[in-house]
Amino acid sequence: MSEQCEDMKEKLHWNDKEVKDLQAENRSLKEHVQKLEVRLSQTEEDVNDLEQYGRREGLEFEGLTWKENDNTDDLLVGVCKLLDVGLG
Repeated sequence: MSEQCEDMKEKLHWNDKEVKDLQAENRSLKEHVQKLEVRLSQTEEDVNDLEQYGRREGLEFEGLTWKENDNTDDLLVGVCKLLDVGLG
């Protein structure tokens, strides 16, 4: 009986150690996931900013008369004023 009790104590000790090790690993993995989530969020913001920047000159206006000496920026400002649209 005493031998069985000692075996059980030893198994319990190893089980406790394994649980503690798994808990520590779980904490570490959660921290790692949290850091990755922050990096992913920042990367998504960066990609969005780059996509917006890439579209900055992507407007096409049809039906506007344009002469070689015209300033396209002035034309765009004029159209935006007519449409009551801000350029912000």
